[in-house]
Amino acid sequence: MSINKYKIRLVDFESDDNVKIPLSLDFNSVDQAEVVNRDFIAVETEKSINPIVDYEKVRFTPKLSDGTIIKDLTFNLNFLSKSTSLSRKTFLGTRFLFLRDFRSLTRRISSRGYLSPTYYSDLGFIDDDIKFQKNKFKNSFLRLSFYDSDIPTSQNLVSMVTIFSRITVNDIVDLVDNSGNPQTGGGLPKNADKIVVKYILNNPITKPEGFAEGFYVYHFKSDVAIGQPHALYMRAEFNNAATGEITKFITTSELLNINSVIKKLHTKYLLTRDSTGFYYTLDPTYNSAVNIQESGSGVRLNLYEIQVQ
Repeated sequence: MSINKYKIRLVDFESDDNVKIPLSLDFNSVDQAEVVNRDFIAVETEKSINPIVDYEKVRFTPKLSDGTIIKDLTFNLNFLSKSTSLSRKTFLGTRFLFLRDFRSLTRRISSRGYLSPTYYSDLGFIDDDIKFQKNKFKNSFLRLSFYDSDIPTSQNLVSMVTIFSRITVNDIVDLVDNSGNPQTGGGLPKNADKIVVKYILNNPITKPEGFAEGFYVYHFKSDVAIGQPHALYMRAEFNNAATGEITKFITTSELLNINSVIKKLHTKYLLTRDSTGFYYTLDPTYNSAVNIQESGSGVRLNLYEIQVQ
């Protein structure tokens, strides 16, 4: 570094002499000005400004594989038979299951241990819970959780849908029988051992008197472009307010090891967009899913309680 040196002797100064020493306060970076402007100022400026994010959501309507709009979407829940359900005399609230009911129950148990179909009585509900719409019934629900990936260790939760238990028209005893005679309990809900645990979601346009919660999927508009499908991965669980149990489901009734179960946790929702609107389909090709069944204008999704080897 080159500087100019000056020597000042004090004997050369009078008492009223002054010496001016020029000092500059202007900062001047040496050989790094471009780096500072590019890697520091630009980066910090961008970080200090809130990014513009499009949070607009749109409604996706379900379609069949042939492009037809779905009218009914049904979730069938299949639970494993519990050891207490197989006893000859099982206490359920205030009533007993005797030998005749036991034989009926064993006929419903599949070779893989599932109750097919599963009735609310199998889950600990009694007739009065449903007849009087008690909280233990009304507060039980099916929850659908949607993720951006099917890898449990790195996926992010995108949205959830909660579908509460309810009585449908098919769960009400007819006022009269086939002969036109009045029936006992006509107009009241059926017994708990006659109501199947399933959730039927109706298209509110074609069936406005039905139940539509969960029929549509709502997602960010900016994530789906025309010709570029976007996938969401759904996991289902049932929250039983009567017992406090949470039951998680997979897409197959097979007995699998833990590594294989992970691959069967999700149902793939394929979100698409075209010039007419926004739609989604349940992808039957994902993990060779055989639990998605199309029938007429409806789709039935069979879900099974997790069991591992």
